[in-house]
Amino acid sequence: MTWRTHLAGGLATLWLLKPFVPLESIGLLAIAAGLGALLPDLDARESRIKNLTLGTGIAPFALPAFALHRLLGHRGLLHSLLGLLLVALVVGLPIALYLEPVAAIALLLGYASHLALDASTKAGIPLWFPSRRRVHLLPPKLRITTGSEPEDIVLALLAMTAIAILLSTLQPSVV
Repeated sequence: MTWRTHLAGGLATLWLLKPFVPLESIGLLAIAAGLGALLPDLDARESRIKNLTLGTGIAPFALPAFALHRLLGHRGLLHSLLGLLLVALVVGLPIALYLEPVAAIALLLGYASHLALDASTKAGIPLWFPSRRRVHLLPPKLRITTGSEPEDIVLALLAMTAIAILLSTLQPSVV
């Protein structure tokens, strides 16, 4: 799947948190879920997260992305349950302890959405890494090719869901 579909998928997971989250936290949660949705592609040669820059032009993910790609290749450790666990410990736990526990949950939901979306593609994912056996969520005839028209449909549905969630958090202003 493309980065846009992963981002929309990560944001769409926020419906799971909506009943438990104060409305003023939705911005932080959206950032966390979006970042989580892009993190598994840190091992890709060229990915949106690798090229993300801070306002100063610094690309904080470029060096880790380069190293992870050289070490692991794409769709390896980071596309597995073990990768999810490592991210939970290395990234999620500090966020939970020092920032906001529910933001860590949003990050991990975004990450899990990435795994689910990539498991819906023809390539699948090595869910049980280090085993290289690919896992698929869909039967062969329904698996999606990255960048195809069926992915565009998935993107549209996820984007509409994400927009509906974000809009539902807006309160009418009281005059």
